[in-house]
Amino acid sequence: MKRILLVTVLALSAGTAVYADSMAGSLDNGVALQISQMVPAADLNNLSSDQVLALENLFSNSENLRSGNDPAGEVRRILGQF
Repeated sequence: MKRILLVTVLALSAGTAVYADSMAGSLDNGVALQISQMVPAADLNNLSSDQVLALENLFSNSENLRSGNDPAGEVRRILGQF
């Protein structure tokens, strides 16, 4: 019984780690939608974890999204599209 429990715990731990790793670098769907509306030509494939973090931080604060702050320009800067 102890072996079954140990194997189950190890299997669940490994599965969780793989899932978390697969989610690294993936952008929230809501943020991706906002970006595609703001910058239609934006390539959101193969983003680094730093880019994902910067984009999610940008869209998490409504002050950043004011037109005077040029959020589309900031998205382009983060993505490396000048």
